[in-house]
Amino acid sequence: MALLVARPLWPKVVRAPGSRWRLPRLALLLVGLAGIILALARPEWGVVGEKGGREGVDVVLLLDTSGSMATEDVPPNRFHLARTGVMNLVQRLDGDRFALVAFEGSAYPLVPLTLDTDPIALFLETLEPGAVPTPGSSLGAGLARGLEAFADKTRQNKVMILVSDGEDLEGEVDEAVRQAKEAGIVVHTVGVGTPGGQPVPDFDKNGSRAGYKKDEDGTVVVSRLHMETLEAIARGTGGRAFTLTAADLSLSPLAAMLEGMEQKTLAR
Repeated sequence: MALLVARPLWPKVVRAPGSRWRLPRLALLLVGLAGIILALARPEWGVVGEKGGREGVDVVLLLDTSGSMATEDVPPNRFHLARTGVMNLVQRLDGDRFALVAFEGSAYPLVPLTLDTDPIALFLETLEPGAVPTPGSSLGAGLARGLEAFADKTRQNKVMILVSDGEDLEGEVDEAVRQAKEAGIVVHTVGVGTPGGQPVPDFDKNGSRAGYKKDEDGTVVVSRLHMETLEAIARGTGGRAFTLTAADLSLSPLAAMLEGMEQKTLAR
């Protein structure tokens, strides 16, 4: 029921607020209006994880860090060319996942498969011949450890890139090639050096040049590029063998092959 008030009584019943209450009323009105607008905006708090799709190939880089890679038959030396070529390849193939394995007499995984190339670049900048505690040169050990880097055995488009002078003192290459072929992994090889070769530099514990390495008979050790070994590894898995020279460090033919492979979505 409505309450009726005679007009003459309005001034006594309904009183306008005093001047001192006008600003507080206005402030309350603005606060209420802001609250209504905020509610209509329906804000949300919290963290939501989403998978971002990237397309590319899983590539495990096998980098030879044995002492023979310090040989200077290609200027300034084999390892410098190998490191530069690998970095150029990684920078070009944006969207592929890379892992890095260094090997000598044994092999050590340095970076697992990742879309982030910064760790790859960091290790490439700091690696030098002799970085692996076990001296020697075992291509089989590098290939075997590279196979372990592919965590998802069901994934397609898996590639290993072996960068080396092809010297192998331990054997076991044939078994590693067989396992790679059975796993559906293509191995491309990159040879660094010259067939004629040069003596292998020797360094003291401080990293200073101390002449050349010698064998047990006192003969200076000469290291040569064994391209036939690298070609056999690539051929055994359906890959190709390439040669890295100071005149061309781009590895463009190899990069073009990887870019031409069927692309597969990779989840970050």
